[in-house]
Amino acid sequence: MQSGIVVFRKELLEGIRDRRAFIAVLISISIFPVLMMFIGRFSEGIRDEVREMDLPVQGAEHAPELSAWLAQRPGLNLTEAPEDPEAAVRDREVDLVLRIPENYGERFAEGRPAELKVIADSSRAATSAKAGRVTNLLEAYGQEIAAMRLVSRGVSPLLVRPLAVDREEVFSSRRRAAFSALGFIPMFLLMNAFFGGMQIAADAIAGERERGSIEALLVNAVPARLLVLGKWAAAGTFAVFMTLLGIGTCVLVLRFMPGTLNVTPSVTDWALVAFAAIPLALFCSALQVVVSTYAKSYKEAQTYFGYVAFLPMIPFFAVTFNLVEQGAWTSFIPVLGQHLMILSVVGGEPVATWELALAGLIALGAAAALLRFASALFVRESVVFVR
Repeated sequence: MQSGIVVFRKELLEGIRDRRAFIAVLISISIFPVLMMFIGRFSEGIRDEVREMDLPVQGAEHAPELSAWLAQRPGLNLTEAPEDPEAAVRDREVDLVLRIPENYGERFAEGRPAELKVIADSSRAATSAKAGRVTNLLEAYGQEIAAMRLVSRGVSPLLVRPLAVDREEVFSSRRRAAFSALGFIPMFLLMNAFFGGMQIAADAIAGERERGSIEALLVNAVPARLLVLGKWAAAGTFAVFMTLLGIGTCVLVLRFMPGTLNVTPSVTDWALVAFAAIPLALFCSALQVVVSTYAKSYKEAQTYFGYVAFLPMIPFFAVTFNLVEQGAWTSFIPVLGQHLMILSVVGGEPVATWELALAGLIALGAAAALLRFASALFVRESVVFVR
């Protein structure tokens, strides 16, 4: 066992000394939640712009009642339109323009649809949102006019509404936010688990075998099982560290995310997330040790790891497209079970302790099986002597 501890310390120190690789991995796995934070802040900024916006109107004198109705809407400020609305919108002098034609009053009085035109450039997110709000307001005004016309003819407006549909949402606002805006958190943490120890696993086995230094360890009578165990422990330490760092990053990101998400996981929630993610980080390191043992060079190992990195993405897309639903059976599947459990915890849904424990035990059991397989590979000369 002492030999395994020596190997573990050696790989851990080498990983810490390689600061450039460590910082590169740290930046690569931290940039995603920070990017999501900026996207959330950007989206909130667009909502603020839509809540308080200017609406240039061309031909407001042709529809005084409509103009007065729009002016009474909260956060909507009517302004004078430029002489050439299309050019002004195209040159981004204004976001959009409402054009009211001269025949508006005539068509309105005759009971024919009065045409209105919203000139906008929907390629811009803020402009598209503003145009959507103006369009909804105009449709609401049209519905009010239609109801008044029916009443003036002695017809109840309810006759044109044969159905009254009331939608009752059983999802809590927190769970809905978790399954939509915050669905990235489980994938991000699983990516940390996969990428955290990848550099160590690739260099500790494939890299050393390529350099010929692993042969010296075997000559010194270091058992293959302890050799693999020590290198896995070093890779697993980095993976667990990166996973915990990812959880801390998510805590900070949620503090600066828009308050409309209404997602504030407690300390207990984050502890459950760590309890679900840490065994998976150890499983990921074991899988990388097997891949690194099979690869003949450091570059080949990196290529294989690129394929392995797709594993945490599969549950994300499966959940996004409603291909799977959480159940007791998902606890038996590493990666998928952890993804669904983390998503449920963040969304405020109860997760049974036995499910977390079962998923963790299965992940650790799978890691033990992978390490045993990697140890068996070291018995083969074709694996050790690759030159």
